[in-house]
Amino acid sequence: MLSHFKETEAGRKLHYRTGKKRQHKELETSDIELGNLIDQSSTTINAPLIQRITIVSSSSEQKDVSDFNSSQDLRSDGHKSLCCPCHKTLTTILQKIQSEISEHTEILNALLATNKDAVIKCAPKNLPVDLPTSSINDLEVLDHYLADEASFNACVSYFTVYGGPTLAHVVKNILKHILTDELAKEHNMKGRGEKKAFESYSNICTMIYCTTIKNARCKNATISEVMKIIQLWLQHSPDRLKLAGKI
Repeated sequence: MLSHFKETEAGRKLHYRTGKKRQHKELETSDIELGNLIDQSSTTINAPLIQRITIVSSSSEQKDVSDFNSSQDLRSDGHKSLCCPCHKTLTTILQKIQSEISEHTEILNALLATNKDAVIKCAPKNLPVDLPTSSINDLEVLDHYLADEASFNACVSYFTVYGGPTLAHVVKNILKHILTDELAKEHNMKGRGEKKAFESYSNICTMIYCTTIKNARCKNATISEVMKIIQLWLQHSPDRLKLAGKI
């Protein structure tokens, strides 16, 4: 039995040593294979500067992942652009543009509100004179024509086509379609000197006022404000004629 025990013990030791050698050999083989894999992958992967990482999925599908360093550089560049000295100037310019757009939009809205009922209106068919008038007689005929309520309302509706962004613009636009600068030069508001009093055309003055306050921007205008603008427009008629080269 002793000899059998020794043989058995010796066999176990031999089997153990053989197993150890086999494991060692397998480990060496694994190291070699791993080294080969690293050598092969080193051609596509640069450890210090990773430009592209290839991920191989179980179904052999490949996905490209962008370099982290490049995305970091992009963020860095973006941050620099925000800190650029031009940024404050550009912001100021954009704010100014936005302000101008808002102002123009407001003016356009006012014009649209003024002319919403006037889609290209024509002068009343029974108007007895041609506009703008060019003689004192024509102004008197027009003033008499406006004494009729229907004719008055028709003219108010017609002259609303000539609007403007401010009270002065509206009144002046109406006036230049009622009489020429040559005829305006023969008038002042009170009729001082040798000139004709424009306020004597009461129906025309009332029609100008009623037309003016139909403009959304001028709805709170007073009759005295409108008459003051008419007075100044008559006063400056010689200047307009000079600019036009007519005198």
